[in-house]
Amino acid sequence: MTPDNLAAKVDTLISKTEKALAKQATATQVELFDQMSVMLNGLSLKDGLIIQNQANRAILAQANEYFNKAMGDYYASLGAISNTIASLTSENAGYFSTLLDSFTPDAQYIKSLQKQTILQAESLLANEGIELTLKQPIVNILNQNINTGAAYKDLLNQLRTFITGNDQVEGSLLRYSRQITTDTLFNYNRALQEAVSANSGLEWIKYVGGAMDTSRDFCLSRMGNYYHKTEVEKWPNQNWAGKRTGTNSSTIFIYAGGWNCRHQLIYVSEAVVPKQDVLRVSG
Repeated sequence: MTPDNLAAKVDTLISKTEKALAKQATATQVELFDQMSVMLNGLSLKDGLIIQNQANRAILAQANEYFNKAMGDYYASLGAISNTIASLTSENAGYFSTLLDSFTPDAQYIKSLQKQTILQAESLLANEGIELTLKQPIVNILNQNINTGAAYKDLLNQLRTFITGNDQVEGSLLRYSRQITTDTLFNYNRALQEAVSANSGLEWIKYVGGAMDTSRDFCLSRMGNYYHKTEVEKWPNQNWAGKRTGTNSSTIFIYAGGWNCRHQLIYVSEAVVPKQDVLRVSG
């Protein structure tokens, strides 16, 4: 398997998961707004305005219940993340097994990386992440409107825009979960490559991945080229659009071009590196 073959398989696996989770996130957004609407049907109004009374404020206490009713299918769909991580590991194992005699996919450092990534994904896509990016903002919108006696239609419009989006912006869950899914899975694949290289002594990479309309010049200028690790470590000294905060000589191997970067740093044997690249580094 060539680096380009591996990169294509990685992209296909991740794209399939992205599409499935995006479909579920879109459906969940609709269900979430519907559940909030059902809850808010109990509000008492006068001339279209929310009456500021204890009964209306008590409805706020039901937000968590209605929120959870809407999120069940979304939470269930997140199992695809751990399945994809296992598939990415398998594809990389097939690649490294032909490159390194000593490679074993059952190594403890690989299992540890898998576990760490899955736990991080659960935190971002379900627990703390959803609390901060979706539930709490919805509660804030409800509090703001109910406690100030806002127009009922304005409350619904504000909720609808935040939850499901409009012609200008995607819904909050779709936008957030898509970015986290993309970064989690591509970062895992790059982290796996880096972990294997650290345990095997591989020092050369090929920068691979397809060009897209959103590809950064940083990536386009490197695609298809071979680099020694010492060269990659110097890239963070440059500035480019989309560069991720915290990019340094170590994290560049994980973050690559930055947020939503789909390119791969695939390690290779020095034997396949073009002579002019070897000479460039050796002097």
